[in-house]
Amino acid sequence: MKSRLLVFTMLMAMIILIAGCGKKPPEPVVTVEPTLGSVPIVITTAEEFQSNITRWTGHLEDMASKVVTQFDRWEAKEIDLDGFIKAMEPINNTMQQLKRESDLRTEYEMNETPEEKEYYDQVRFNYDAAKKTLNDFLVMSQELTPELAANLKDFYTKNILGKFPEEVSTLKASLKKE
Repeated sequence: MKSRLLVFTMLMAMIILIAGCGKKPPEPVVTVEPTLGSVPIVITTAEEFQSNITRWTGHLEDMASKVVTQFDRWEAKEIDLDGFIKAMEPINNTMQQLKRESDLRTEYEMNETPEEKEYYDQVRFNYDAAKKTLNDFLVMSQELTPELAANLKDFYTKNILGKFPEEVSTLKASLKKE
């Protein structure tokens, strides 16, 4: 009697498993709400262009100032290497947000003369150069190891203290030309 009950139970389990194998589970419904960050910025006038580049340049300068402060703290041994890396994280996150806004979400739809186009291209080139210098330092700071600390210090001296201020000055001078 026990063996019949065992065989019957096993047979029922196999039937249930086989019957359920052919069915697909229901697919989850995913809804994506549009966010403010996904709305493109459309620049159509010279005033909008200058306003946005000036605002983005201000963000770059603020981030560079924070980098200098944290680097000085690290040099003075107020924070250790791990503390420096952690201090660079929010600055790097801000840079990534700025890059998304200025590089990916901005569309330029301006009617411009060849001279104006040359001006806009030069300003964007100068902005991109300054942004790249600061971004390169932030990326290096996130991948920092004790062995690479000397390289980062050299990069800081040459680029953050030397090259970046020159690039920002050139950018601001090119913004004033129009």
